[in-house]
Amino acid sequence: MFHVHFIRAVIKNIPNKHKEEMAEKAKYALGNEQAVQILFDELDKRRLSKALDAVERFRYDLWNYKAFPKNRLRGIRTTKGME
Repeated sequence: MFHVHFIRAVIKNIPNKHKEEMAEKAKYALGNEQAVQILFDELDKRRLSKALDAVERFRYDLWNYKAFPKNRLRGIRTTKGME
């Protein structure tokens, strides 16, 4: 799963006043598996169920790219190579 798709899926159903804050938290969560749980708890606390469903749906697919060699990680986790 590309990281940009995860972030878009999370913020898609969040009210505009919270989008920027939640997008930053989602970006931070991409680097740390424990931060995903923090994001999950924050969305649950704010009762943003559709965004919560997106995190639940994608949370285990975010780090599949780490199974590949380190020199290939950037090309796998982004869409830059396709452009």
